[in-house]
Amino acid sequence: AVSGISVRAVTEFGAGERSTSISGATTRTTRPVAPTQLTVSSVTVASVTVAWVASLDTGGDPLVRQTLSYSVSGTVATVQLDATAVSYTISGLAGSTSVDDISVAAENSAGSSSVAETVSASTSPSEAPTISSLADTATLAGEATSPQAFTVADFATEPSALTVRASSSNANLVPPSSVAIGGIGTLRFVVVTPVAGTTGSAVVTLSVTNEAGLAAAASFQVTVEEAWQSIYPTSGYATGGTQVTVSGAGFDSASDYTCRFAAGAMVATSGAAVLSGASLV
Repeated sequence: AVSGISVRAVTEFGAGERSTSISGATTRTTRPVAPTQLTVSSVTVASVTVAWVASLDTGGDPLVRQTLSYSVSGTVATVQLDATAVSYTISGLAGSTSVDDISVAAENSAGSSSVAETVSASTSPSEAPTISSLADTATLAGEATSPQAFTVADFATEPSALTVRASSSNANLVPPSSVAIGGIGTLRFVVVTPVAGTTGSAVVTLSVTNEAGLAAAASFQVTVEEAWQSIYPTSGYATGGTQVTVSGAGFDSASDYTCRFAAGAMVATSGAAVLSGASLV
């Protein structure tokens, strides 16, 4: 405190009388007032979000931080927040988890405020997501399947946050990397591109996972068949040693091949030679 404060005028002719004395004191920094209107703004299967109104009286000094506290199963946790924060998401929780005694305090150079209010909340129940069934499909060697649509959904997780991954029972024919999954939200689609020059079948499984780590799956079979692209020559003598070369993909020496030379004539070529997966003589 400062007392006896007065002023007087001074000129070349001398000094005047002093004014009436006054006293004063500097302002003392106090602890801030606690944030108010703490509410639970949203919940998911794995998180709880709270919001509040910042301290309306910072005690004559800027805030340096805020501290959010909460309790899960009796264990208290604290989070240091920026002085300007007005919301926070408590994440990484399991479904149907109670989050109790959520509170926010403000702090300046004089110390921390009291806690004005507390709230509690529970995450949404954990339920596995859903995925629609997919039909078996077939394609020719070296060719991708037609896009096949399917849907995903979840009780608590937004469809856009659901992840879909693929696995295969025959990675030599259909490696997981050759299964393309597209689309957003609820509607998705899948395209399978088998390894070039291979034939056979594989079971592809699509798994959808939500934020709680729960998953559901749907499977479909992909059959890859041989494909021919050209035959040379396309004509010749009725009899004789004409050699016919068939070009295509996915030819297998263990398969039986036949060649039709004229209407009604089917001749089995048991002596056919597979030069490669793309050439048959």
